[in-house]
Amino acid sequence: MTTPFSLLCDRCGLSADEAARFLEVEAGTVQHWSSGEMACPDSFVAQLRLLYRQISATAEQAMRHFVNFSQSQGSPAEVELGLAVDDAAAQHLGLPCVGAHRAVLGMVIARAHGTRFLLVEQGAAAVANVAAVRVTPTDTTASQ
Repeated sequence: MTTPFSLLCDRCGLSADEAARFLEVEAGTVQHWSSGEMACPDSFVAQLRLLYRQISATAEQAMRHFVNFSQSQGSPAEVELGLAVDDAAAQHLGLPCVGAHRAVLGMVIARAHGTRFLLVEQGAAAVANVAAVRVTPTDTTASQ
């Protein structure tokens, strides 16, 4: 059974364990809320709504960076996105966990039509910003 709680967790990219850590509740509680066995209190739904807004805003910020780059440098042939390898790397970016970072990157990839992306796992020290973008120029011909 899909519940509003489970749907919000899904949209935020949270696994059951990530949702439990984020909401600071037991994993069994998340399971009960997800299955509809127990009603999820509004305060926890509100926390997930705020997280979703943060994920959306972060994806919009990354897209603005991508669009600005494309306008000034031309459309890239390929964009490399740094994917947080662990929760510490995601937290370095201001997100609670890897699942939330995956949700951000998924939104970016979905919105950037006609662009090829490569995901590269990175730890906290390597992830400089949300998208950790490295761009390959459109003109891939090299002088020989």
